[in-house]
Amino acid sequence: MKDVYRTCMGCAHCVVSVSRGTRRGCLHHVGVLALASPGGAWDASRRPRHRAYRGCGRPGALMVDAEAGLHNPLRFALLLSNFGSVMTWGVVSLSVFMVIALATAVLDFMKKKVPGWLELAGALTALCVAAYTGALLGVCQTYPLWNNALLPVLFTVSALSAGAASVLLVAVVRHVDEFNKAGVLKKFHFCLPIIEMLLVASLCFITAFNSTAGFESVMSLVAGEWSAWFWLGLVFVGLILPTALETWLLFFSSKEFEESRKAHWISFASDAGVLIGGFMLRYLVVMAAVPLTFVM
Repeated sequence: MKDVYRTCMGCAHCVVSVSRGTRRGCLHHVGVLALASPGGAWDASRRPRHRAYRGCGRPGALMVDAEAGLHNPLRFALLLSNFGSVMTWGVVSLSVFMVIALATAVLDFMKKKVPGWLELAGALTALCVAAYTGALLGVCQTYPLWNNALLPVLFTVSALSAGAASVLLVAVVRHVDEFNKAGVLKKFHFCLPIIEMLLVASLCFITAFNSTAGFESVMSLVAGEWSAWFWLGLVFVGLILPTALETWLLFFSSKEFEESRKAHWISFASDAGVLIGGFMLRYLVVMAAVPLTFVM
């Protein structure tokens, strides 16, 4: 577990990708990732009938679906043709991070020391990968829930939290001795769901008073179609329960109990809740967004 700290920010990026391609029509600007997203293939027949979808069409946001990518893979190279595009920078960051992660894994497997410059580069690209999804959604100016400066910050904090939870969750199962020594990571991870709660509340508050579509988006989260998933899946399971459990383990339990196997499994449940919350956050942000409507 000696090398897990430098990669914890990137561990949860798979959570970002799973929910990215699920919303019909309005997510065609990220259709290039449909191959990695179950049910994410874009169908042109699902395009919104109003003209709000044009706000998604920033220059450089290559719109391809799974079928086009399979038939002509070289089209993916066009993603690198416009460095004024958020998607281009996301592809670059993700590609560089994957190369660094692979190199680090090879060095670890060979029992060789990972150079400090490689660790720093991995940490920087991991931060970029964590933040760029929120920036990519923010390009859609017609969706108030997405077009918000807090979204990249929220996704970054959530990715940090989910990455640390992944590391600790695996440590409970495979590296018990090192789990008991990871006090700094545990306390760092304890703060993240609290920060995430504040950011979620701020995002909802700002969006609700932004426009009618923003108000409808927030209402669908807190009191509408997605309210059960929001309050139970995200708020309770993903934020409140992990915070309560970790508060008890870190500050109100004895040292002996904290290092017991029972406490380890309680921490395992807490970290699993964080991962569920990380997925629910991204899924709900995508699904609950209501577009601005232009009357022609």
